[in-house]
Amino acid sequence: MAMFNGQNADTSMIALTISENGAVVATEDSTAYYLASPYSPLGLSGTTSGTAWTAVISGYTPLPSQLTVGGSGALLSATYYDGMNNAIGSLTETYTVTANSPTALFLNIDAAGSINGVQETETLTYSIASDGTVGALVQAQITVNGTTLTFK
Repeated sequence: MAMFNGQNADTSMIALTISENGAVVATEDSTAYYLASPYSPLGLSGTTSGTAWTAVISGYTPLPSQLTVGGSGALLSATYYDGMNNAIGSLTETYTVTANSPTALFLNIDAAGSINGVQETETLTYSIASDGTVGALVQAQITVNGTTLTFK
């Protein structure tokens, strides 16, 4: 548990380092803050290539209880702030549902935003079985410095 915007929150962390020919071209370390039951995201904090930021969630819509092929919608919106509480960017997340097979779906979570004028995009694709069980992360696409990297 940690505090975020005056609320006790559960947390999860991720660290990402992208290198090209042995040289680091981008890094991101972040902590997500959320209420667990029912799930509700509160915000994020971290650094991107050495620049510290905090993102405060300003709008959140949970996924529908039933996903169907062709379904889509908004998930969340947030504003990035620097250490002096100045707005330095924004983030939006949406979802789409596509067919994987006759009995399974792909849930695609698309994030787009910018921090200090640097554009960021990311798509995470998860498999969903016909019984609603969320499978593994199937693919991650991240755009770094204008180049899209795909991890499978």
